[in-house]
Amino acid sequence: MDPARKLLIVEDNPGDLRLIIEMLHDSGSGIVAESFDTLAAAVDRLAVADVDVALLDLGLPDSQGLETFTRLCDAAPDVAIIVFTGNSDVDLAVRAVKEGAQDFLVKDRVNGELLTRSIAYAIERKHSEQELAESESRYRALAESSPLAVFVNRNETDNDEVVLVNRACVRLFGASSPEGLIGRSAMDLFHPDSQARVRERIREAGETVPLVEVRIVRLDGTAVDVEVTASPLLDQGVAAIQVVLRDITERNKAEADRLHAEKFFRDTFEHADVGIAHVGSADGTWLRVNQCMCDLLGYTREELLATTFAAITHPADVDENVKHLHRMLAGDEETYAADKRYRRKDGSIIWVHLNVAPIRKEDGTPDYNITVMADITERKRSEQALASSESRLEAMFENAPSGIALVDSLTGRICEVNPMSARIAGRTIEEMCRLDWMSITYPDDLQADLDNMALMNAGKTSGYHMEKRFVRPDGLTVWVDLTVAPVLVGDKVHPQHVAMIEDITANKETEELAARQRERINRTLTSVIDIAGAIGELRDPYTAGHQRRVAELATRMAQELGMSDLEVADTRVAALLHDIGKAAVPTELLGKPGLISPVELDLIKGHAEAGYRIAVSANLEEPIPELIRQHHERCDGSGYPRGLVGDQILVGAKVLSVADVVEAMVSHRPYRPALGIDAALAEIERGVGRLYDAEVSRVCVALFREDHFQLST
Repeated sequence: MDPARKLLIVEDNPGDLRLIIEMLHDSGSGIVAESFDTLAAAVDRLAVADVDVALLDLGLPDSQGLETFTRLCDAAPDVAIIVFTGNSDVDLAVRAVKEGAQDFLVKDRVNGELLTRSIAYAIERKHSEQELAESESRYRALAESSPLAVFVNRNETDNDEVVLVNRACVRLFGASSPEGLIGRSAMDLFHPDSQARVRERIREAGETVPLVEVRIVRLDGTAVDVEVTASPLLDQGVAAIQVVLRDITERNKAEADRLHAEKFFRDTFEHADVGIAHVGSADGTWLRVNQCMCDLLGYTREELLATTFAAITHPADVDENVKHLHRMLAGDEETYAADKRYRRKDGSIIWVHLNVAPIRKEDGTPDYNITVMADITERKRSEQALASSESRLEAMFENAPSGIALVDSLTGRICEVNPMSARIAGRTIEEMCRLDWMSITYPDDLQADLDNMALMNAGKTSGYHMEKRFVRPDGLTVWVDLTVAPVLVGDKVHPQHVAMIEDITANKETEELAARQRERINRTLTSVIDIAGAIGELRDPYTAGHQRRVAELATRMAQELGMSDLEVADTRVAALLHDIGKAAVPTELLGKPGLISPVELDLIKGHAEAGYRIAVSANLEEPIPELIRQHHERCDGSGYPRGLVGDQILVGAKVLSVADVVEAMVSHRPYRPALGIDAALAEIERGVGRLYDAEVSRVCVALFREDHFQLST
């Protein structure tokens, strides 16, 4: 031991003091000792900070018990203190050590070796504690200046309270000061959805936990996405965890925006009704194609990506196409537009209007070309038919943009067809003339065609017009617009008729697109209904969200009652608009906090009839207007506006009335606070069979009590 170590003995018993001196002398420790017999004298001596360790008796003339240690420790916090007492009470020893004593020695159980060793260990432990305190102080200063949010929490089985936060952490959680977070449970700072993950990865951490993304909850209740890492440490000698948080809200938003933009352009690319492709600038390979391009050219995506544009371009158009692409590659042309032909996989030719634009890399070198093409085949066919008008009837027949066929009216045998008819049917002219029209007609369309043919052959009609499908040899179907009329060709034994055939497959696809657009319009109408309901609620801020929550509950109740999809939809719309008639009620009555007069009550009751009139004037189909009018009717006739009873009230209105009452009672109103769901359900149960329909009431109560349904906020 260092001979310079100084020991202060605080002992009032001369015999014990003499024994201590002898033990120290015999041990050869080299410790310099001085003694005092009162606590006051010892405290005065410790004012000079040159003592390393104190040997303290707890029973002194001026102080007794553990208070003696506490007072000496307060006077000299940097001095290691060993309790040296004749009291062998174990509880006292434990308390002393917990209070900061380096050791607890019982006088009649100590020898020189033990005493010397205890003094040495006490000095070493005290120095270690001081170094740890200095390290913790430096750590706290570093954490406080960190731009990242840092907090330290206890890591004990039943204690995870926060004991330290830095300024960045205070800002992140929206606290006004560190005190707003210190003392809270660390787990409570995390979003409920993240707590299990955090508890597994952080609270039980035995080593540094890698970065993990979770959500925290600010003091105002808002959730924030963060990246968190945790490391175990000792805080003032107690097991703790350092948690470092990085706000990744902006990063996640940027990523979401990026993904949204990618999806936007990907959807635009994939769902465009024109062919779009990325084509290699150097070799003309298809790099990426949309589905419309595949449909136009008759190839799968994989087949197109395995070839080049030149390989499927009509031979007569290749050289001109390549010439312009080379000019673009050299920078002599900015874009290229032309009409050209492609050879489809089935061998047919498709005319397209082509627009090509080069995309260059950041250094200006070519990267790839964007190609957009629209099918102009029908336009080209029409142009060709007009150009061949010199051949008159023959040319018209051979080159007509529509199919023309002469058919035996009795046998159905195809006598003669033009190329278009064969092309529409996916066959050659020779093949067509070996068939009858029934064999190429789609089975589901055959009977209607036979019936029309019979009427025409019987002279009951002068012809007919219909849409039907042909079946091609490859199994594909093509929609055609068919016009049939008898002609003065052939003889009485084999009369003939002429069939004008128009490929309307594209039109059918357009009709399907129109159907999707109608669906979109219906969704838009629903949004307009939502907006109308929201506008009504703006006049009455105390019922903001009321119609929406009533709609949520009413829709769920209607579904549980087994109502049809249409009835459920009508009930939902009526619920969203059931208070729209309040537009006719003075605003001051809607928000009036006190009692209202009978006249005022009548004005408010008028909103049901007013809502009905508004719905009717907006051309909303029944039963929606009537549901709005009846939503305050009661089964016993005590409701308004017409005092309907029992089955006079629509089922949807019975659903609305219960949902309206429940939502109103659980929500705050200017004339009363929210009553809660239990009070609301009790009201429904009191009115079962009298005010409210029994089955509707049962379903409502079951939703909350059994299915734990909750209204949104």
